[in-house]
Amino acid sequence: MSKAKKNKKKTLPQGGAGIKMKRFELIYPRSAGVDVGSMLMVVSYTDREGLSHVRPFDSFTDSLHELAALLKTAGVQEVGMEATGSYWMTLFTILEDFGMRVTLINPSHYRNVAQKTDVNDAQWLHQLLSYGMLRHSHIADEPYRELRQYIHGRDTCKDQKSDTLNRIQKNLTQMNVKFQHLISDIEGVAGMKLLRLIAAGATDPDTLLAQVNHALLKASPEDLLSSLKGDYRPHLVTMLRLNLEAFDFQKKQMLAYETYIEGTLQRLVHQKDDALTKPIEKKRAW
Repeated sequence: MSKAKKNKKKTLPQGGAGIKMKRFELIYPRSAGVDVGSMLMVVSYTDREGLSHVRPFDSFTDSLHELAALLKTAGVQEVGMEATGSYWMTLFTILEDFGMRVTLINPSHYRNVAQKTDVNDAQWLHQLLSYGMLRHSHIADEPYRELRQYIHGRDTCKDQKSDTLNRIQKNLTQMNVKFQHLISDIEGVAGMKLLRLIAAGATDPDTLLAQVNHALLKASPEDLLSSLKGDYRPHLVTMLRLNLEAFDFQKKQMLAYETYIEGTLQRLVHQKDDALTKPIEKKRAW
């Protein structure tokens, strides 16, 4: 950095004349603030004549559509709401469908702006939004939100499947069956085949070993045979069968989520391709 830039100082107004302070300007004259709750939505909004109103609505779907229609009729273009739990999501989507721009606010970004005294939360959000003093949280477009929910659902099923597999291994330990320690993957073909045979009532080690291709396994047939000799009490076999049913269900749910994930991704790719191939409108330069 040059010496001249380092020594550069801010110039202050000369003389003792006072300077007129700039007041906050209204940025969004037709705006609204919504206090979001589990069973009650309170909206403060400015209509086309510049008058402010406060209206309560319950959180049933018909009421949310009525709220959105009221704001649309009043000419509201900007709506601010606090990210309260998951209660904001439905109203957010409905307001988007009605063509309004929704600002979702992190509560920590405005709670300490000033003392609210007895002003209603909805009115407070409304006032701050109208002067452009609220920061918008990033919310992805609806297809991406849909994709994220599918991925989250699949991850939940995956975690549940892992927990169920741990319970299956505990069942085997209680039976003193050790084959799960001799094969690399209990979810593999050989492992699942043995589990299903045991759950179906097969307990003879020779019969169990004959049903799998042990030549493909690293463990010796003798060790595998010894590992299949267990204490097959009826209630333990029942627990194994029930856990296997839960495992199969969770795996089926994962596959279903993956189908929806693939479909959503394909739709997003098509949307992107359509946007890229759309001809650019040329405007005449005057």
